[in-house]
Amino acid sequence: KIVRDLTDDGVEIVYMVDLDSGYIEGMNSEGIGIINSTLDIEDGKEAEIAQPSNSGPRIRKCLSNKNIASTIGDILNFKGGVEGHTIVASPEEMYAIEHPGGENINPLEKYTVTELPMDGSFDVFTNHGENIPSAGYGVKSDPKNYQSSLSRQKQAQQVLVDEEDFEKIPLLMAKQNFKPSSLHNMRRDVPKGMRTVSQVAMHIPDLEFVFYYFPHACTLKELEDRTPEGYEPKIKIRILRYKNYSKEV
Repeated sequence: KIVRDLTDDGVEIVYMVDLDSGYIEGMNSEGIGIINSTLDIEDGKEAEIAQPSNSGPRIRKCLSNKNIASTIGDILNFKGGVEGHTIVASPEEMYAIEHPGGENINPLEKYTVTELPMDGSFDVFTNHGENIPSAGYGVKSDPKNYQSSLSRQKQAQQVLVDEEDFEKIPLLMAKQNFKPSSLHNMRRDVPKGMRTVSQVAMHIPDLEFVFYYFPHACTLKELEDRTPEGYEPKIKIRILRYKNYSKEV
């Protein structure tokens, strides 16, 4: 579901929450947005019962901050930190954080914080470690999924070149360049494996949150507004449903 909420000190938060796993991505009215790509290889395995995400509540806490410095502080430290590749952005600055997550982590591979240029270029992170090689899929530990992660990253990089239209970016990310069940598709539909159920696009300067979902893989339960009666929302929410989800988009 999509949630609009208000903190005690007046920060509006909009986020999607996966009701199976508790996973969260979103933005706030201070112009801070957070997206995340997991480096937990257990996430790629089929489970009879959905496993709760530790990152979800942590990201929800991170979104309550009013500045990017305190947001990064929570991403790094709150309850062991947010695991995976996290991009946190405001209209003025953007950072990529790679974090193995958890409280019992190797001090030599604790985390890295990289400032990303605000020059119109782009960055793509998938499910293998960049600065922490042992994180996520490894070339030796899981070569099949490692090649998949590299392939999906390269495809995203290729389709984003020279693309400046915000509306087209999710559509480009939904393309399938291999047979539908392939591990190498950016939009995953692997039988008894990981599937792409939705996409989140955030236009930070315009305070716009856009949620795209694939109805064969995702049921959108509701848009839950937890703000007080009479509150005037600052963040615009758009929800888009793919129609030809079984075909190339």
